Amino acid sequence: MARRGWDDPWRHYPESKPIKPDGGIATSKARGRMADAWWSQRLVDLLDSYGLGTRMQRGRRYARQGQLVGFDVQPGQVVAQVQGSRRTPYVVIVAAPRLSDAQWVEIEGAMRSRVGFAARGPNLRLRERLL
Repeated sequence: MARRGWDDPWRHYPESKPIKPDGGIATSKARGRMADAWWSQRLVDLLDSYGLGTRMQRGRRYARQGQLVGFDVQPGQVVAQVQGSRRTPYVVIVAAPRLSDAQWVEIEGAMRSRVGFAARGPNLRLRERLL
C-alpha cells in the first residue's frame, strides 16, 4: 500500500471543537424543535428548505451550546457573530428583501383574519413591532 503524503486530499483531520465564548447567548431549547411560535418555526423550516444540511445541524448545536456571541436585527436582515473553532468569531447574515408598505398592509390583513391575531384587536401594528 502506498504511503500518504502531506498533500493527500483523503487525509483525515480530527474533528475541531468550538471554542466556548465568555457570556455566549444560548437558546432555551435543549432538544427538539428550535422554535415554539409559528412564525419562528416557519423561518427555521424555510432555512431548512435551502438544503444547508450539516450547516443547519451545526447551527442548531451552536445555538444550544451558547456559541452566539452577539446579533443585530435590522430591517431585512439578521447579523450574528458566532464563535466556532477558530479564535475569531465569524459573521452569519440572514437577509431578505424589505417589504413595501402595500405588502405590510396585506400581511397585517391576513394576520387579522386569523383568530389568534383578531383577538388582539384592531390595533395590531405588526410592522412597527418588527422594525
